[in-house]
Amino acid sequence: MLPALLRHVLDDVRPGPADLAAVTGALRRVADGGGPFAGACAAYARAAQDCPGDPGLVAALLLNHVRLRAGQALFLDADVPHAYLHGVGVELTANPDNVPHCGLTAKHVDLDGLVAVTAFRTDEPKVLTAAPAGAGIEERFPSPAEEFRLSRLRRGRSAYPRPGAGPVHLTGPGAELFRATTGGRSGDGPAVG
Repeated sequence: MLPALLRHVLDDVRPGPADLAAVTGALRRVADGGGPFAGACAAYARAAQDCPGDPGLVAALLLNHVRLRAGQALFLDADVPHAYLHGVGVELTANPDNVPHCGLTAKHVDLDGLVAVTAFRTDEPKVLTAAPAGAGIEERFPSPAEEFRLSRLRRGRSAYPRPGAGPVHLTGPGAELFRATTGGRSGDGPAVG
């Protein structure tokens, strides 16, 4: 049913500018009125503003709206469509050979490809939080994926290194990629942010 609905909305109906303006107006009214869907409607209204005239907005309304806070993550299988509406996120993927898009992007929209590889489920995404990984500075997010893992390195607790204390040596299988979100260099050694 959901594949047919998605195809109907984006291929048969093809919402035009007037339709999208009506949807956006309804989203703003619900957002302004408060209630349990106000946050989601505000986010989608902002997406409509960021991507004017994009019929992918209607497809995005079929997704679960999840608001992550700093230090939270989601694990989504490869067959689960998703969209970043606002903010900063880190996406880790295995080696994808096909990433179809449905809208809210300047990239090519491939409705047939999307429908072919999407698992249309109605389950609720589970928000993940990191747990300490040993006695060091690493906090690891749980993931069933064998290809990668996501960790957060933190300092500021008594067992964690202090700025200027020298380099922190990390070892693990495979490649490691780091992104500093706070801090920078301190003294002669790198600071872990």
